[in-house]
Amino acid sequence: MLKKNISSLVFCFLIIILFKPTWLLNNQDLGVGGDDMSYWLHSATLTYDFDINYVDDYQFNNMNYHPETNTPAHAPGSGYATAIFVKIFSFFDSSVDTEDIRLNPVGSYSLLGYLFGSMFFCIMGFYFFGKLLDNKGLVINKKIIFLLMYCSTLVHFVTNRFVMAHSFEFFLVVLILYSLETKDNLFKTENFLMLASLYFLLAITRPSTFIYTLCL
Repeated sequence: MLKKNISSLVFCFLIIILFKPTWLLNNQDLGVGGDDMSYWLHSATLTYDFDINYVDDYQFNNMNYHPETNTPAHAPGSGYATAIFVKIFSFFDSSVDTEDIRLNPVGSYSLLGYLFGSMFFCIMGFYFFGKLLDNKGLVINKKIIFLLMYCSTLVHFVTNRFVMAHSFEFFLVVLILYSLETKDNLFKTENFLMLASLYFLLAITRPSTFIYTLCL
């Protein structure tokens, strides 16, 4: 079992190397009004301030930030979820550079933490999807299924543009499917609360996908 887990970790590491997220790690910056910067700032406010108040965090003259609350336009769920990984990796950054890293994390350990978080949620999504297939008793080659799933746009948004919400969104959708298909009584208190929490997180991560999953 240990050998299998080590092999999986080595495989994931090689995947990261193969798709080299260098354009984010070595790029000049994340821009000002783009998607990547929005998701990063959501994570940064929890990482560095332990709050979700953006008013005094930065000053960007861009229409993608609310004129009163200074909140980025994109949904915050994935940024909040990844903040714990960013925080852990941020301890390797110089504390005097915190504000500079908030405005431009490129080249920092904090941004590397975001990559780690993105990979973690992707791996956990595949883990629970595998458990779902086992639970349903489907006799199929899971590696082929996983490869087809990963070689969709998911691979791009997990290893290249890892600041985007796709990895956490994938994780949440898989958990919702897993809960719907494996729980005998969804109205049992713990099952209902778990499912409600997952739907809430999905609503603040990708509102459109939240609406789609209501049809499941």
